[in-house]
Amino acid sequence: MHSIPVRLLVADDFYATFGGKLIDLTDRLKISGLQATCRGEHDNYTLTLTNSKWECSCYFFQLQSVCSHVMAVENILSEMISQKV
Repeated sequence: MHSIPVRLLVADDFYATFGGKLIDLTDRLKISGLQATCRGEHDNYTLTLTNSKWECSCYFFQLQSVCSHVMAVENILSEMISQKV
């Protein structure tokens, strides 16, 4: 079993530097979907990410194709991604 530092090095391999140029190796990773549950004030809602598009089971999203639940998840995930591990 590998230690955490070794795992971090493997993770860093997805973005390797070669000759001063960033080599994008993300073609090795494909996330086909993501699902989350948001506990709203009135109900629980299912948020689904498919093909880079969010959907929410709430009524407002069905009308407007956007809602506060999707906006909140996008904000939370963007903050998590921008943080250095």
